[in-house]
Amino acid sequence: MMDFEVVDEKYVTFQEAKDVLSAIDEKDFNAEQRLALEHIKRSKLLPKKKALELIDGLRALNMRKLKSGYIIQIANLVPKDTEDLRVVLATSNVAFNKADLEKIFSVVSKYVK
Repeated sequence: MMDFEVVDEKYVTFQEAKDVLSAIDEKDFNAEQRLALEHIKRSKLLPKKKALELIDGLRALNMRKLKSGYIIQIANLVPKDTEDLRVVLATSNVAFNKADLEKIFSVVSKYVK
C-alpha cells in the first residue's frame, strides 16, 4: 500500500473528474480511480459548460447553508424535483425548509432533462 499526503482538497463535478481520469492511462489506475471512472461512465452527466452554469447559478443564490460540496453534488446528480433535492441535501448539518428547497430547485429545474 502506498502512503501519500493530501496536500489540497477540492470538490469537482463528475465531468471534471472524468477529464482528469481520462488523462491517465487506465493501466496505471488504482482501484479507487477505476471504480470512480466506472461510476462516472454509468452516470448521466451534464455537459461541463452546463454543469458550471448550474454551479454558478446555485452560488448566486448566496445561501450560506448551501455549502460548496452540496452545490457540486447537486450539479452531479441534477435532482428531478424538490423531493430528490431533499435527499441530496439530507446529510447536511443544517435543515433546508420548503422555501429553501424551492429556491434551489428554481435554479436546478432549468437543467433537468
